[in-house]
Amino acid sequence: MIGCTCDGRTLLLLPKDFRELRGRLVSGLDEKEQLWFAMAVLHNTAPRAEQKKYPKWERQFVQRLVREIETGTFDPAYHFTTGDAQMHIADYLEAYRASFRCINVAVGDLYNGCVHVFNVSLRAKQSLLDRLLRRLGHVVGEINFLRSDVTRIDGTSLNFTLNVDGITYRFAPEGISRV
Repeated sequence: MIGCTCDGRTLLLLPKDFRELRGRLVSGLDEKEQLWFAMAVLHNTAPRAEQKKYPKWERQFVQRLVREIETGTFDPAYHFTTGDAQMHIADYLEAYRASFRCINVAVGDLYNGCVHVFNVSLRAKQSLLDRLLRRLGHVVGEINFLRSDVTRIDGTSLNFTLNVDGITYRFAPEGISRV
């Protein structure tokens, strides 16, 4: 998935949605510049000569994306089940961690990498000192699960529900709760 930083929060987009949105949201660019922008985002490669233009193109894309979300033209909520949910869970957790800094995520491998175990450390809200020192709050709990136990993800990377082996967790801006 592709992460877009909007007002300090990370919003995830599928590559197919990015391609569709790119055509509309950076319409002021010529065809070659649109291709370079797409290469920079999708493949992390693009001509060096155009490098100074990328931040401007990104700002334009994000500003117009936020406007489309606010007007309801584009809905960034996804609904993934089993295989897709298992494939995208790491992206969702990392985007949530980057946006709210109330969790820490570690992924471990079992059986020579065949099985992935997620450890989500739940953190207390950051104190002023924690924010100044760029630290997370202290650990208040943890959630451990296998990637293969993930059955559903519903919502955006900023506000989603996660179903793991019959248990539903809500990852919201206010924090994480068991539903």
